[in-house]
Amino acid sequence: LLDHLESVLANEPVAAKSGQYIVEVKPQGVSKGLVAEKVFTSMHENGKQADFVLCIGDDRSDEDMFEIIGNALNNGVICSTTSVFACTVGQKPSKAKY
Repeated sequence: LLDHLESVLANEPVAAKSGQYIVEVKPQGVSKGLVAEKVFTSMHENGKQADFVLCIGDDRSDEDMFEIIGNALNNGVICSTTSVFACTVGQKPSKAKY
């Protein structure tokens, strides 16, 4: 599947990557952390706050997302009263709290 996607999408601005039992296709230069940051910043700029944030990941690409969530809490982009659960799957060093 990965070989086929890389071939078909060779001229597109996307990257196909394989993970543990998955294949992802995403725009180049975009990470889960950047998307999370954009969502939280946009909500904050519009005077809205999340009540609950659940973020679960199992690989290195999720660490950027966990870091962004921590920074958003520290910078007040996510309200301190928001219930935030950043969880890594498996036993490994992580920026996730759980």
